[in-house]
Amino acid sequence: MTAVPPVAARIDRLSLQNGTLATEEADSSFMGAYYTRRVSTTATAYAPGAETLRSWANGDTGPYATGDGRAVTLTPEPLPGGSFIRSVDDTDAAGFFYLPSAYGTVLDITGRYAIVNGSSPAKQYVGDLDVYGDLQPVLTRSVTAASVWGTSLWTPGSTTGSVTAKDLRTGRTTDTVSTGAPCVPKELQVVGRWIYWSCGPTAAAGVWDRTAKKNIAVPSGPALLGDGYLVRQDTSAGALLLTAFAGGAATTCKIGDLPAGASSLRGVTWTVDKFGGPAAYVDADRKIHLVPSGVATQPLGFVESEVTDNTNESGAISSPWWQWRGVLSKPAASWTATLTSKATGAVVRTFSGGEVDGTLTVRWNLRNTAGALVPNGAYTFKLTARPADGSGAVLTGARTMTVSTGAAVRGDFTNSGTNAPDGIGDVLTVTPSGTIRYQPGNGTGGFGPFLSASGWPSTVTLVPFGDLNGDRRNEILVRLSSGELRVYRPLDGQPFGPRTPYISLGTGWNAFNALTSPGDVTGDGRPDLVVRRASTGEAFLYKGTSAGKLSAPVRIAANWSGYKKIVGVGDFNGDGVGDLLAQDGANTLWRLDGNASGGFKARVKLVATWIPYNAVIGVGDITGDGKADIVSRDTAGNVWRNNGDGKGALGARTKIATGWQGYKSVF
Repeated sequence: MTAVPPVAARIDRLSLQNGTLATEEADSSFMGAYYTRRVSTTATAYAPGAETLRSWANGDTGPYATGDGRAVTLTPEPLPGGSFIRSVDDTDAAGFFYLPSAYGTVLDITGRYAIVNGSSPAKQYVGDLDVYGDLQPVLTRSVTAASVWGTSLWTPGSTTGSVTAKDLRTGRTTDTVSTGAPCVPKELQVVGRWIYWSCGPTAAAGVWDRTAKKNIAVPSGPALLGDGYLVRQDTSAGALLLTAFAGGAATTCKIGDLPAGASSLRGVTWTVDKFGGPAAYVDADRKIHLVPSGVATQPLGFVESEVTDNTNESGAISSPWWQWRGVLSKPAASWTATLTSKATGAVVRTFSGGEVDGTLTVRWNLRNTAGALVPNGAYTFKLTARPADGSGAVLTGARTMTVSTGAAVRGDFTNSGTNAPDGIGDVLTVTPSGTIRYQPGNGTGGFGPFLSASGWPSTVTLVPFGDLNGDRRNEILVRLSSGELRVYRPLDGQPFGPRTPYISLGTGWNAFNALTSPGDVTGDGRPDLVVRRASTGEAFLYKGTSAGKLSAPVRIAANWSGYKKIVGVGDFNGDGVGDLLAQDGANTLWRLDGNASGGFKARVKLVATWIPYNAVIGVGDITGDGKADIVSRDTAGNVWRNNGDGKGALGARTKIATGWQGYKSVF
């Protein structure tokens, strides 16, 4: 046997975007196949990795790298509605859409959006490669010059030289630019701050710099736009030429040799990586060359980003998640993401990773570093990424998000927006006609629009409770005039009515003239109930159980009859255990700290002379600072807030509402 050197595969097409090199290759023994290679980026060079076979070629056109780590092909069919775009990766759940046209050519692709010109009918289609299920284009229009960058579709405007951008998600026009072109552009290419326009193959061409607000003249001829440069082919000389313009003026140099006399095959045998990368071409010996542009790239940024979660899906309660996904404008060498509680300022989770080409995804299961679900409420997501080519500053981005399927927060039942828990305390009121109203806290110390449920007797007593059964939703105890005590479990922050399913905790509860929940005073993570017997003044603790009910009562005090009010306030002193406030006959306000074993420590004087309000509610956190607050109503119907400091003390009162004298009860 004699060893022979391998024969180079024929490169029928190459595409390079955001560090993903996609090729169609064929040899003498096999039909064509689609491959991808990862191109690692350094400050001065590019190194392709090993190829990965994606699929076999079956008469499709492509592949086309999209810039978000994928590659797609166009399958042309002779009948209208038969052609389609699809991902070369069979595991891509989306990556597909039909063309209501026969045949077609791919005009542009950036990330999730592709522009295809159909031939019969002659229409231009924009498809979304991230849509699951709906396989039709998101936009059908007349064929014109067009380009897509991120979620913006750029097309010629209504006047000579003008171009407009439309957000493909909203359909709104977001920008109109006068490029200075002496024509209605016959071709457009957009990369970040750069808009390339051409009046035709041999006519004027230029690049509009959206940052510097100026036009830069560039040579005419079929070209491809990169970040700060463009590449075109001199067919007579067999040369590949690069024109750099990032400095404000165009300079041209030769970067490679192509077969003399060959027709221009841009996007086929030569291309550019518009995501801050190099030019690439295939020479006569079937070798692929990667050529740095020599131009300083623009700072690393987000081409597009989106947030998704599963709060509206079945099973969200058992396995909640939140996800941020963004397409980077060029490869990143490394990245770090942090999630911080806005209420406490504490970092609850940190993610990090190495080199990223294209799409960066951060998926969070709503758990902290220790593995526990974080409390519902507002969190800040912050991402930092370092550019792989060393050009430009570190990328930093932040956004605020609300967790509504995490651990339940005291007093939080709903909000006035999505009706889902938002980590802010709420108040329950009862009208004389028997309507229960949620008064949602707005996070700034007041209340938003209320939600109502009618049909109740006005004599009900409500006890806002915690998450008794572990479903991440707070329960509400309702005592009827008959003495029956029920557990209601409202879903998704919806008001509960008399016909809402409930669990009965038995009868005889009229024997108690005080019922309140201090939160967890036993240290088992479940809320507890404190009651006082009217006839003796004895106080009892009903411990919450894993079965979602209450245990047998345990006496915790011999005589609390001297207190006019006993109010559960949750963890008021910051030790992680539920506490009580109690007002005596002399209007002294006391704090009784839970001891984590089912009882309370010796009382501490909080306020020497407490105003004799007719209702005092341990509302939880209503200001968004993570500390428990107090809400009270006076006899004139004014509502006051006293901020807790998280250490057991109260701040000065602030009026937050009026006209509440019309409510029979406030809880």
